[in-house]
Amino acid sequence: MRFFFRLEVSPEIGTGHFFRCFALAQQLVDSGWAEQSQIYFVARSLSKDFDQILISEGIKCINLSQIQDYFCRADERTWLGADPEQDAVEFSNTLILRETDVVFVDSYAANAEWCDYINSQVATTVSFEDFGLQGNNTDYIVRGNFLGNEAPPNSDLHTSEYLDGTKYLVMRKELQGLQSTIRKDLNGVLIYFGGADADNFTTRAVEAVLSSKYSGQINVVVGSSFQHLEELNSCCAGETRIIIEVQPENFIELMQTSSLCIGAGGLNLWERVLLGLPSITVAIAANQEPQVMSAKAHGLIFHVDPNDMSSRLRELLNTLFYQPEILRAQSYKCLQFMDCLGSHRVVTRVLSHQLHVREARIEDGALIHILRNHPAVRAASVNKEEITVEEHKTWFENALTRDDFSLGIAEVAGQPLGVVSFTEETIGTFQKGNERHPKP
Repeated sequence: MRFFFRLEVSPEIGTGHFFRCFALAQQLVDSGWAEQSQIYFVARSLSKDFDQILISEGIKCINLSQIQDYFCRADERTWLGADPEQDAVEFSNTLILRETDVVFVDSYAANAEWCDYINSQVATTVSFEDFGLQGNNTDYIVRGNFLGNEAPPNSDLHTSEYLDGTKYLVMRKELQGLQSTIRKDLNGVLIYFGGADADNFTTRAVEAVLSSKYSGQINVVVGSSFQHLEELNSCCAGETRIIIEVQPENFIELMQTSSLCIGAGGLNLWERVLLGLPSITVAIAANQEPQVMSAKAHGLIFHVDPNDMSSRLRELLNTLFYQPEILRAQSYKCLQFMDCLGSHRVVTRVLSHQLHVREARIEDGALIHILRNHPAVRAASVNKEEITVEEHKTWFENALTRDDFSLGIAEVAGQPLGVVSFTEETIGTFQKGNERHPKP
């Protein structure tokens, strides 16, 4: 069983798609559904920085050929870097997709034709519909950006299962288990408009903060693909309270220690909410507007229109400076709103239907013997000694014929995952035992 992630990342598209897929890949490994060698990221435009992240995790990256001048930033239909039908065929042929494989596609360009073709090649397909615009018809459609009952009606044309609401938001693994506190005063501002910020909202935000009453520290974070660093440095020249960092490793720590963030919509909006970090949010692209307006309606952010950004930012900062109780109220609301278990919920929901248990057969004896003697299984067993072939053969043949004992093999997509057994202790009362297929 293999897992494929079809995505694209660029300064124009942004980096959120990558980190969402990467979080799911980590969840697959951590939950025991896959080894790193069974996971593939497929793209036409991954930079070396993202390649290195995958390589460090032991995940394979496969680069499809780029088609010159096909991509158009203003047209999301081109964001696969090729005609969707052509891309589907190339994707499938390059990887020799199998009926046991699972495909996650995280691209707004994956249309119905793309999905239909890939659906015919693999066991399960999963897509992400962030703003109700795509109309995919994969087996599962994850719509974590929709709050409450705001998701659009499910299409009668699709047989997809929809995973709606923030409980299915896929968050970075590093955010799990972090403790955050309510922000009480405006004493540290973080500015972050994504790794690329092609339109340089970052510099505009810095200018607005410098013109406000706020006089504390300002941390400015950009990605390695940010193309306006010279202009940003010029704007910040001589300002000792401003620290500019390019793709810092301690970005999550910066979010934890800041009292306010000025940034865009997208995945980072929910990271800020999760950490209880109040934010002034700008929808820097049309496809962010539904998410940003929904978060505003729930009182999770302060919203600024990009066309009136500078003056409105300055006004809001001055208000929060003099009325910190507004900051505290939003921080408290954010901390109560969501958790970071979305990756676990998505993976469990998508793959649980592939798990089934069949009765053990005589030919399963060798597999069960190997599992029983694995160090991890022996350590959890009452008898921790290694079982010989003859001992196992005697036990196994007896186990298959007992009326008070049932032995099964748990499988996912035809691949053994482990052994489960039930022993009848009294009439109608059973004790369950299991041996999970250990990681090598």
